[in-house]
Amino acid sequence: RQEKTGRIGVLREQIRTEQMNEEHIRSRMASIDGEMHQKEEEQAEYESEKQALNASMQTIEAKQQEAEAAVRSMDEAVSRTETLIETAKAEIMDALNQKAELAARRQRYETMLEQADVRRAEVTQKLLKFKSDESVQEEQKKEEEAKLGKVRECLEAFSAQEKELQEREKLLEFLEQDEETRVRMQEIFFKIGRTGKYSLYDYMDFLDVLGVRKNGKHLLVDLLFFLAIAAAFVSPPLGLCGVSAVMCFNITTYLKEKKQIEPYLTSFHYIFRLIRGAEELSEIHAQQLEGRLSKVRKLLPQFGKLNRSASLGMRTSSGDPMGIVADYINMMLHLDIIGFNIMLHAVREQTENIDRLVTIVGELDALIAAAGFRHSLPAWCVPKLTAAETVADGAAHGAVESSGQHFEAVSLQLEQLYHPLLTDPVKNDIETTNGVLLTGSNASGKSTFLKAVALNMILAQTIHTCCADHCQSSYWRVMTSMALRDDLGSGESYYIVEIRSLKRILDAAQSPGAPVLCFVDEVLRGTNTVERIAASTQILKSLHKPGVCCFAATHDVELTGLLEAEYDNYHFEEQIADGDISFPYLLMPGRATSRNAIRLLEMMGYSEEIIKKADDQAAEFLKTGVWKA
Repeated sequence: RQEKTGRIGVLREQIRTEQMNEEHIRSRMASIDGEMHQKEEEQAEYESEKQALNASMQTIEAKQQEAEAAVRSMDEAVSRTETLIETAKAEIMDALNQKAELAARRQRYETMLEQADVRRAEVTQKLLKFKSDESVQEEQKKEEEAKLGKVRECLEAFSAQEKELQEREKLLEFLEQDEETRVRMQEIFFKIGRTGKYSLYDYMDFLDVLGVRKNGKHLLVDLLFFLAIAAAFVSPPLGLCGVSAVMCFNITTYLKEKKQIEPYLTSFHYIFRLIRGAEELSEIHAQQLEGRLSKVRKLLPQFGKLNRSASLGMRTSSGDPMGIVADYINMMLHLDIIGFNIMLHAVREQTENIDRLVTIVGELDALIAAAGFRHSLPAWCVPKLTAAETVADGAAHGAVESSGQHFEAVSLQLEQLYHPLLTDPVKNDIETTNGVLLTGSNASGKSTFLKAVALNMILAQTIHTCCADHCQSSYWRVMTSMALRDDLGSGESYYIVEIRSLKRILDAAQSPGAPVLCFVDEVLRGTNTVERIAASTQILKSLHKPGVCCFAATHDVELTGLLEAEYDNYHFEEQIADGDISFPYLLMPGRATSRNAIRLLEMMGYSEEIIKKADDQAAEFLKTGVWKA
């Protein structure tokens, strides 16, 4: 916890640094705005000078007109002296020089204006860049917060799962030790029985077919029946006719309704068996089970209306005299149909409570089954499960990213592991942090070993039981690509089914969540050798990443060399003695060096010609690398 707190502190320090950078950028933007304001003032000054220049030009033009007028005057008055002419010429030259100077100055200001426009464009571009950088930093900050949220959710899920497994372990130990309570609960579950091919939820769904059923018409005909009886006391002929008519109508509609609802009485039978079993369970007083049984006691009063209506709706014909009388009363008054409709309405009102009751009772039943499963095993252990360390981006040295999260190295260690369905299993040890690549001859035990590891990791994370002497592992999402078949219904070949299965695992490895423990049996065996080896290499490399541990079995020994840096190589071998082949089923380190496919053909009675030619052809390929027919 202290380490996680320190990592979160580092994250907060990074966020404060980002905020200081943001303040620096804002101060820089304010400076740029000042420069732009200064350039706008210079442009305004230029505009005023431009106006002054235009005024000077107008003045020069006026003087030029005056000079021209003076020339005309000189032409008209030849008598004027040459001194006045020279003076006028000098004034004209001065005016022309001033005009040229003003023109050059105007050109200089236009150049400065163009430079100011270029500078403004540069400043605008820098401003946009700063704003873009700021938005990028905001997006990065949001991404980091989202990653941190995913990490927290993952840690909370691991913590909840660990608490749940610890609680299950306590209950399992109690049920193993307290034989009296265990046997009593087993008797109750035996009374509840099984629902057969369909689950209780299926039976409850069947009730939806009935739609909405109301008792209004049944109560109305009952009222008419009693009114007809009362009328018989006032006017016997009229009353007896009314009674007969209502009885005929009631019996006809009763038989029709009864036939419609009878198939659905089974659903109510299972529901009431569950409630009766829950009532018996609530009478058990055991401190370790009190947390669940107290919930059962709180739920039972909610089914009062359902229990009361069962006295009418669940009645069946017994064949005795009282039962026959009750049947005729139901025909005339529809009491059992009215009770059925009340039950149907009550079940729909209590659907959520029934679901809660099924969950609690089912969990207790499963715990007893798990305790019995432990008792049936020759050896088992309580697994030591640890959550894979997850940290936010950059919060810890050595953390590596996988699927939007960061996982420290995950691990798996199993000692004396075996498959629980084998009567005389051979036990094996396995420990890995990288993943395992299995090779070996046919029928040597590769697939069974993969199934044993996968099954035991599921058992470890569900019923806290492992078929091994020791189990220490991370929490996993267990995924498999094994025992695949082509699908004639959808028109998919074996290879298509296989690559779909592998794509599902690759997608899970990229998605957020717990680490992935995947098992692949015979990688891409549905295609040709060259493409199988090439594609298998890249797929298995993609599954070698933090937060993913892959167990793969293959007959392609070439993969052991191509993936030697990514996977731990193990193999199974066979033993041949006195013309017979046997398998020790012991997991050995390293890659397989033997083959037995042709040898198995010989043992199955294939002709010597086929065996010899197959041996020669395989030897020729191993020697030259070229197949010859």
